[in-house]
Amino acid sequence: MTVPFTEAARRFILGTWGISGDHRISGGVASYGKVSAVRFREVCTAAAAAGIRMLDLAPGYGGGKGLRRAASWRS
Repeated sequence: MTVPFTEAARRFILGTWGISGDHRISGGVASYGKVSAVRFREVCTAAAAAGIRMLDLAPGYGGGKGLRRAASWRS
């Protein structure tokens, strides 16, 4: 999907908790469910193409998968 770049997009931050992948904790699931690494890359690439330059990341997103996926995407 191609999204046109806009200066306004620079004001947005892509939250990655929901796309960081399945993460289970005692008592249940702490995520939106399974999201593939390929889909993570597609979303981040589309966001970057639209002009979004910041990602919201944390070690707990996807049990650490979010950080690893972001590092892999940027390399």
